[in-house]
Amino acid sequence: MIDEILNIRHVRKSFSYGIALDDINLDVVRGEVMGIIGENGSGKSVLIRIIAGELKKDQGDLFFEDRRFEPGDILEAQKGGIYRISHKSMLLDDMTVAENLTCVQHFSKIIFMTKRKMNAIARNHLEQFGLKISPGTLVGELSLIQKKQVELLKVILKNPKLLILDEIFSSLGVEYRSWFAEQINAAKQKGTAVLIVSQNLDLVMDLCDRIAIMQDSQIVQIVAGDDIYLSSLFAMLRRGDDMLQQEESLLTGKKVLTVERLRTRKCAEATFSLYEGEVLGIYINDTLVTDGLIGALCGQEKPMGGEINVWGKRMKKFSPERLADHGICVILGEELNQMLLYKDTVLDNIAFFSMKKAAHHGTRNLTMEKLAAAELAAECGLTEEELHMDVACLSAGARQKLAFANSIAIGTRIYILDNIMSHVDFQSQKILYNKMSELKREGASFLFIAKEFEELRIISDRIIYVLDQQISDKWFY
Repeated sequence: MIDEILNIRHVRKSFSYGIALDDINLDVVRGEVMGIIGENGSGKSVLIRIIAGELKKDQGDLFFEDRRFEPGDILEAQKGGIYRISHKSMLLDDMTVAENLTCVQHFSKIIFMTKRKMNAIARNHLEQFGLKISPGTLVGELSLIQKKQVELLKVILKNPKLLILDEIFSSLGVEYRSWFAEQINAAKQKGTAVLIVSQNLDLVMDLCDRIAIMQDSQIVQIVAGDDIYLSSLFAMLRRGDDMLQQEESLLTGKKVLTVERLRTRKCAEATFSLYEGEVLGIYINDTLVTDGLIGALCGQEKPMGGEINVWGKRMKKFSPERLADHGICVILGEELNQMLLYKDTVLDNIAFFSMKKAAHHGTRNLTMEKLAAAELAAECGLTEEELHMDVACLSAGARQKLAFANSIAIGTRIYILDNIMSHVDFQSQKILYNKMSELKREGASFLFIAKEFEELRIISDRIIYVLDQQISDKWFY
């Protein structure tokens, strides 16, 4: 007989902006690891926050261990055995690891416990779970991953009945993944039910017995975790009747960038081709992998193997200058952008990059370039007021529009875009997408890297993904 620990029936939740959950029904079995995946805004976070006592539902019923469950707050949910760990640490930074851990089971005795006894208890727990962390270390001095490890250990020591892991695996390297998997499987063997909410789809596949797929505030399908391929999960997350393609030969045209078995310290292997006039999306859950790829293309990281071909010719050395010579530019979204001069005005930026190109011909002067720069700025959606502002004072959206203007000014034909929509307002995103579409029609090619799947769907001709530190266009949309 199946021992169900949590039953959710016809749960609904609305906010002022609209419906967040619409008739949710879900059963979770004791000792099961269940994944919950979906696009941003699909309702994942709202659902698990209701289960964890952080939000109140509007309608429907929750049953926990066959009893109606209406937690008034987080503490009441924890009293019943439900614990949620999110990307935001709940540990106390100004306390030691030992103090954070020992107050779990010994809170009533902590004021009488010596520091030596406290450290001894914590050290035993840390060693038992294979953590090489000193119990006397302040939590605030730990790395982000170490904090997640200590917080998971702290919750496991409370013997939870239902453990919710909400997006705690972001930026988690492969070397740490096995430790978390080991703890999750150990909790499962003890009968703990585990809910995993994550955009790291390959990890969800590896760990989960079943996967609930959410879309438009509903659970649209529940599938077994061990008989589904990652590409199929992507397909289920997409609206409409778009079909997954498997044969690269379906594409025609000239290959402008080919990466073959490229290996770096951060990227196990990358193999893909970018065609003329194509937007190739790369959906990422591990930014380290694409950092390695971009580092190799920019000459900032020496490849450990493989090759890169641009316009049909093998490139042995890369640098920002050599990239520009081959019509390639890199535009970053979350770091200082090499396509921007932060201490200069918008107008001076575009004029400078235009002059770099014109210097080869010696036919134009600074005055002419500034007139042309003003026209190009307007074409990229920059306002007349922004023309005379320093780049450092611009919004994220205006900076990205300027980066596009600068790249056009130097005659870019291959764009490498790394999370460029991050922190960009909706209106600026619309302008950037329109500019990409215009440049694409003119034959420009884009390698478009993003952490948000929706950003890629809007404009990409194909979407490939990162799996086990590898990038491959064997499967794509």
